[in-house]
Amino acid sequence: MYVVKNRLINLFTHKSFIYDAQGNKLCSVKDKFFNTKQEYSTNGSPKYSTAGGFFGREVQLLRDGQPIGVIRRNIGVFSDRYELETNAEELAFLAAFVIAIDNIRDNRKK
Repeated sequence: MYVVKNRLINLFTHKSFIYDAQGNKLCSVKDKFFNTKQEYSTNGSPKYSTAGGFFGREVQLLRDGQPIGVIRRNIGVFSDRYELETNAEELAFLAAFVIAIDNIRDNRKK
C-alpha cells in the first residue's frame, strides 16, 4: 500500500510525495516549470518518469529510461479517468504514481 500527499505551497514546480504503508517517504513526483510535454519524474531510485506529448492521451511510463507501461487518459465531462497498463509487480506503485500526477495536474489549475 502507498500513500500520496501533496506539497502545500507550490511556486514554480509542483510536487507530490509517495510514502509506503509505514509512513516512510519513498520519492517525490514533480513536473517541470514549463511542462508542455506532460513530463513527470521521481527523484528516487529507480527513477520513474513519463514520456508523451502535449495533446497525447497516451503517455509512456519509464523506469530508468526503459518502457514499463502506458497511461491512457480519458477526459470526461466532470472528471478525468486514467487507464494503467503495466505488469503486476509494478501495478501498486505505478497506480500511486498516476494519482500523484493527477494531483499535480489538478493543483496546476488552481
